[in-house]
Amino acid sequence: FFAIMGFLILPFVWSVPEALVTAELGSAFPEASGTVAWVEEAFGHNAGLLSGYLSWVAGATDNAIYPVLFLEYVTSTLSTTTDVVEKEMHDLHRFLIVSATALILAGINFTGLEIVGTASVVVAIVAMSPFVIMCILGVPKIDPTKWLETPDPNETAAE
Repeated sequence: FFAIMGFLILPFVWSVPEALVTAELGSAFPEASGTVAWVEEAFGHNAGLLSGYLSWVAGATDNAIYPVLFLEYVTSTLSTTTDVVEKEMHDLHRFLIVSATALILAGINFTGLEIVGTASVVVAIVAMSPFVIMCILGVPKIDPTKWLETPDPNETAAE
């Protein structure tokens, strides 16, 4: 019950104010630098520089994870046990696949904002489609009578 309430309440407590602040500051400072311009205006040049640098470092380290996660996902999908694929895949092959994926993603980023936006929408649709399909398939199995049901304290987990 509390988890469902958290999912219903948290977007209004966190995401909506965050979106409103971003929209307000984005319209007040119509620049490509985004948060750097906001921080620089409020706290000065050095704080703006630090904000931009830390944002760049966070983006670079965060984006370095995606090729590795992609390879792990593919190897776990292609084999019944990841141990078999990990033992068969040489470190050089792993490095080449991760590097190629990173270079492809970097190449897409260098082509321009319009292509990146389109690619982001496509990736989001592909990533969310299994969840949407599973939700649609699960709708007929919803039983609202069990939503507020509490477990019987006399029953054990083994039963």
